[in-house]
Amino acid sequence: MILIALISFPNHYTFRTAALDLGYVLAMIEYVMRGHFFVLVYGWDIPHFTHLMYITAIPFYLVGKAWGVLVHQWLSMGLGAWGLYMFAKRKLSKGAPWVLIHFFGMWGVHGAMGYDAHPELLGLCMIPWIFYAIDANKPYLFIISWIFLAFSKEQHTIMSFFLLFGLWYLYRKSPFPKKFLWFALGISTLCIILFVFMVAWLESKYKVQSIPNMLYRHLWSDNPFNPTSYAEGFFQKINQLIKNARYLWPMLWESQIPDPDLRGIKPEVHLSVLLTGGWTFFAYPIFAFMLLPAYMYKMYANSANRWSILAHYNMEFAIIIPIAVVWFMSHRGRRYAGWGMPVIAIFTQIYNHVLFRNTFAFFVSLERQHWYDCIHYCNPLYDYEAITSALKRIPDTATVSTTTRLNPHLSRDPRLLYWFPDVRGSHNRPAQYLALLREDDFTPPLDREAYNAYIDSLTHSPAWEVIHDKDYLLILKSRPPN
Repeated sequence: MILIALISFPNHYTFRTAALDLGYVLAMIEYVMRGHFFVLVYGWDIPHFTHLMYITAIPFYLVGKAWGVLVHQWLSMGLGAWGLYMFAKRKLSKGAPWVLIHFFGMWGVHGAMGYDAHPELLGLCMIPWIFYAIDANKPYLFIISWIFLAFSKEQHTIMSFFLLFGLWYLYRKSPFPKKFLWFALGISTLCIILFVFMVAWLESKYKVQSIPNMLYRHLWSDNPFNPTSYAEGFFQKINQLIKNARYLWPMLWESQIPDPDLRGIKPEVHLSVLLTGGWTFFAYPIFAFMLLPAYMYKMYANSANRWSILAHYNMEFAIIIPIAVVWFMSHRGRRYAGWGMPVIAIFTQIYNHVLFRNTFAFFVSLERQHWYDCIHYCNPLYDYEAITSALKRIPDTATVSTTTRLNPHLSRDPRLLYWFPDVRGSHNRPAQYLALLREDDFTPPLDREAYNAYIDSLTHSPAWEVIHDKDYLLILKSRPPN
C-alpha cells in the first residue's frame, strides 16, 4: 500500500498527470450530489455507467476534494489486495502472503496508480471477494460484491458475464447455492439493458458520439486497417462486423493505426501477461476466457493509449492473473507453493521495473512511474503550494476557463469550469477568469505551439487583465466591455 501511495499522491502534488479523468470524476461527483446523473462534463463525452462508484466516493470527496478521491482509489486497491489475500489463505497452506507482493508488482496496478483517479476500479477490486465468497460459501458477500462489479462500469458489466461462466465452470461441484449465480446473471443483464438505453437516449439528446462509436467505429468500416466508409444503422453495422471478422485476429497483435512508432505495443502486453502469471492459462484457459472482454476492449480500440501497459486499462489483468496463479498452485502446484509463490512475486516485481524502463509505449512518463527516483517527488516547473495559493484569488462563484491539469485544483460548481480555449461554456456564459499553466504539455485541442501563442496573445489583449504571472501560473481577469 505504501508503494502504490508513493506512485499516486506525488503525481497529483507535482502536477505530473494531465488530470483529464480526475477532473471528469470530480465534476461527475458534483453532478451526482446535485441529482444530475446524465450530463456531459466536457461537452463531447457521454458519461460512463459508473454512478454507484461516484456515490461511494462522495464521502471522500466531501472531506478532501481531489485528494479524497485519490484516497478512495488507493483504498480500493487495498480492498482488492485484502480480497486476494483472503482467497489465497483459503486455497494455500504455504505462500499465501506472497500474493500481495505479486499483486502490487503487477504492471496494471502501477499503470493505474501512475495515471489519474478512477472510482470504477473499486468494482474490479471486488472480484477477489467474489471468488472468496464462493469458495467460503458466503452467498450474501457474493451478491454485494457482484453488485459493485456490475454497476461499476459498462466494460466491467460485459466482463461479468464471462466471469460468471468461469465461476460456474470452476465451482460446478461446489456446495455454493447456484441460485445466487442466476441472481448475479439477472443483475448483469439489468445493467446491460440500462446502459444500452442510457447511451441511445444520451446520443439522441446531446447529438454526440458514445465511446463505442468514437473508439470502435473502424470495426464496421469497409477495412478496419484503412477505413474509407462506415456502415450506418444497427443491422448494417452487424453485417459489416461479420464481414470484418477476419481482421479480428491480426488486430490483436498489430496496430490498426498506420504509424510505425506504435509497433510493438500490443505484443508487449501479451508478453507481460504471459510472464507475470498468464502461463497458468495454459493449464486453466477459463481464466483467459474471463479476460476476453478486456482483450477486446483494449486491442480493438482505435487508441494506442488503451493498448499499452499504461493507465487503468490493465486492472483486469492485475486482478485475474494473481487469482489464476493461486488457483494453479492450489490444484497443481501445492507441493511447490512454498517457494513458487515468492519466486513468481519477486519476478513480477523485477519484470515490472524493467518493463516501465524499456516499454514500447513511447508516450510513458517515467517521472510518473518511478517511485524510487528523486525526480518523481519534485517538479522544477510547478510549485504546488504557490499555485494552489494563487488560485484562491479566483472567487468560488466565478466562471473559469482552464486546462485539464488545473481543473481539479479549482473546486467549484462544474458548470462554472470551461475547457480552455472555450471561454463561453455550454451555457454561453462568458468566462470571468482564465487560469493557465505555462509550459503545459497537454492542452488539447491546441498543440503546444498554438497554446503558447494563444497565451501570448491573451496577455496583450485589451479584453483581459493579467492579475498573476508567477511560478508558471498565469491568471487573467476579463475586463468589462467599453
